[in-house]
Amino acid sequence: MRWVDEPGAVPDAGGASGAGGAAATGTLTGRDSLSKMRPDPNYAVAHPEPYSWASTTALIAHGMGGVAPDRRVTNTLEAFITNRDAGYRVFEADLVFSKDGRPVCRHGWESYLYEFLGQKVDDQNALLTDAEFEALPVHGTMTALTLDDLVTLMKAYPDTWIVTDTKSKEPAEVERAMRAILEAVGDDRVLLERFVIQVYDEDMLATVRKVHDFRNVIYTLYQLEGTPEAAIDYAAASGVKVVAMPDTMWSAALAERARDRKLVTAVYTVNDPKDARRYLDSGVTLLYSDFLTPADL
Repeated sequence: MRWVDEPGAVPDAGGASGAGGAAATGTLTGRDSLSKMRPDPNYAVAHPEPYSWASTTALIAHGMGGVAPDRRVTNTLEAFITNRDAGYRVFEADLVFSKDGRPVCRHGWESYLYEFLGQKVDDQNALLTDAEFEALPVHGTMTALTLDDLVTLMKAYPDTWIVTDTKSKEPAEVERAMRAILEAVGDDRVLLERFVIQVYDEDMLATVRKVHDFRNVIYTLYQLEGTPEAAIDYAAASGVKVVAMPDTMWSAALAERARDRKLVTAVYTVNDPKDARRYLDSGVTLLYSDFLTPADL
């Protein structure tokens, strides 16, 4: 990655050429830094194999990963930096629409989230405009991200994958979210190869594929209305390679069923190293986590 004011710089270790991160410089903070980021040229030629991320990591950063016990699911630049430096390369980002109709990284607009994210506003039931969203720090100092910012990070770090959590499974909202992703990448369609789309039911998968045939899909079961056994069978039949489920749903029998169908199993949200080891030893491949690091495994 290069900075606008460093024309002679070479891509740092955070890009395809290494495992470090821009945070090691101590300079990558705040919205101004995002505008100064330059793409790593390797992003335009990076064509990773579909689902290769699922065999090269055991961890997915939940809501971009936590930075402190009371600072998780922040979906912020600082969370990305902290967890990338810790070894993460796969980041789940929550995506909802602002009052202006722009995709932003936030768990939702429920009133409790303002307090959860340390944000003071006059009306906790209001959606924020784009300008309000960008101007309102998370926990006083952290930088809220938009979908466009995620694209900037994906260009700067060609080994970064983004797992989407778009919340709604209503067809119109699903289509809106997928089209927003296409619009955000613009002519850089190669970036679509590093978006991992989470779907919540069979109809959502059909809607997603109507917009674009994304190469990486997770069938996540937290909104499941049927049985997990049927969901696993459907994923295998439809070409989806990863099934994710809450830790309260997981069982050895489900893991075996998925394994028999050559599916990768993911469990969320796991923050205790002993629990992580137990899941991994039982055949689970991926763990969504707020605080675990590769060193914990």
